[in-house]
Amino acid sequence: MSSEGAQEAEDGKMLNGTVQAFNIIIQDSVLVLHCSKSPPRLCEAVEMVTDENLSQQEILEKTYRKAMNEMCPDKPRTAILFGDEKSDVAGIMAEFLERKGYCNTIIRADKDLFYSRYPFFLE
Repeated sequence: MSSEGAQEAEDGKMLNGTVQAFNIIIQDSVLVLHCSKSPPRLCEAVEMVTDENLSQQEILEKTYRKAMNEMCPDKPRTAILFGDEKSDVAGIMAEFLERKGYCNTIIRADKDLFYSRYPFFLE
């Protein structure tokens, strides 16, 4: 596959995740995490915990617990993870949630694409 074709496939995957995230968020109360190093803008998303004294696993666990306490989702086994191209924090969180058995449905979406398509979700 050419690099152009690979980019189109990746763009389609991001768009698909974004549309799936929107459809789930408007229908259900689920876990929504902001897994990006840039500032959050989505009003319903919980920010990642930052603490230099904690290990990566402790940060992931604290973030999960924070989200569960703040959001109290009706369907906590479904997670929407908003990330960006600059980091793979969403990927790390997705692996963590799956490995721990906390979530069985995890949708990763590009936060900037989501905001551009659905601006009414902005703070």
